Amino acid sequence: SVVQSTPTILPPDKGHHIEK
Repeated sequence: SVVQSTPTILPPDKGHHIEK
């Protein structure tokens, strides 16, 4: 129930902190 607290499992393909 606390997975949204650490979005580390998400891949860098979403474009959260990417400087493409």
